[in-house]
Amino acid sequence: MSKKRIMIIAASKLPIPAYKGGATETLITNLLNDKLIVDNDNYSIDVYSHCEGEKIDGKNVNYYFKKENKIEKIVFYFFWFIRQCSRKKFPIPDFFPLRIAMSTELNNYDIIILEGNKDQVCCLRRIYKGKIGLHIHTVMTLTNEIFGAKSVIKKCDFLIANSDYTKKVLSSINPYEANKIITIKNCIKISDISSCNTKMRDKFREVNKINDEFVFVYCGRLEPGKGVLELIKALKISKSKSKLLIIGSSWFSSNKKTKYVDDLMREAKELGNQIQFTGYVDHKNIGEYYKIADVAIMPSIYQEAAGLVALEAQAAGLPIIISNVGGISEFVHPQSSLKINIDDNFINSLANMINEISLNKDLYNYEKKLSQQYINRFNIDEYSKKFIDVFNRFS
Repeated sequence: MSKKRIMIIAASKLPIPAYKGGATETLITNLLNDKLIVDNDNYSIDVYSHCEGEKIDGKNVNYYFKKENKIEKIVFYFFWFIRQCSRKKFPIPDFFPLRIAMSTELNNYDIIILEGNKDQVCCLRRIYKGKIGLHIHTVMTLTNEIFGAKSVIKKCDFLIANSDYTKKVLSSINPYEANKIITIKNCIKISDISSCNTKMRDKFREVNKINDEFVFVYCGRLEPGKGVLELIKALKISKSKSKLLIIGSSWFSSNKKTKYVDDLMREAKELGNQIQFTGYVDHKNIGEYYKIADVAIMPSIYQEAAGLVALEAQAAGLPIIISNVGGISEFVHPQSSLKINIDDNFINSLANMINEISLNKDLYNYEKKLSQQYINRFNIDEYSKKFIDVFNRFS
């Protein structure tokens, strides 16, 4: 039996494998590195990234890179300018699939999966006759407010939602095509996090003269929707002596300063060494940083579709405080009480939760146990099995 051919196209200019970071890129890298995929001789998978890089050949998975050219840049900024002027949310044409077609015959592939870039769908549908899947990683990708959203769904043979919440949002766009939507919840390679040692924890606590104080950790991009400013304000009014470790930057592997990052630094200044900013941390080292902390916090204030951070924190054995928005709560134990509603009292509620979890040992131990129990259902093997089911169904 000949191998089924599958193409995966990265969403942005961040590469797969995820050597420049990115939650989506890390997720797909873990999937493609899993033994159930790597050792599966029924499929040949080619991955294309829209950036500079050298081709990587593997047993059943190959990686290709195509750097953006000047024409693509001009086209992008032309349509971006029109969209800004019109103030309408319409898709910006993405011709990356056309560039791929110049070097390989797309119709030799049984399935092409787009990793989150809805703007590639229309171009691809014009030049490719096979099955198209769109993997949605954030609900902002496709909503009722986006012009042409129904058309994007119609042109796809299937869509993969990363949470039940995401599926609900997508189904509301065109209820008649809701049967195209498959939910595959995000997973991680648990052992990458759980097996990390505590050497960095010991060193961090020694350098910062931490004895019995709690250490909270935030991990993610430093942007307004993630709620980092609200977290700093909550720590300030909590009067807690706990430390806060902030891991991440404004844009993945870049440590470029933005106005928002400056605002964070200014707000944190009053608390001195109580708050530590690490900047970007390579994902291969992220487990060691989680091990420094006692509790993780995911204070998103926008409708986040899902949360790899919630899974990583639990894999490190940490309880996690979350804002009860979007699909985040689907990734923590249903009995966890560390969920905060987004309302006018959000910062005060977060401050109270910081105090409670750091002072109430029984609550801390209970939540820690829930995390350790719940995380096992989100291992990467389960993710791979569900993707193989998709491959079998549509190829």
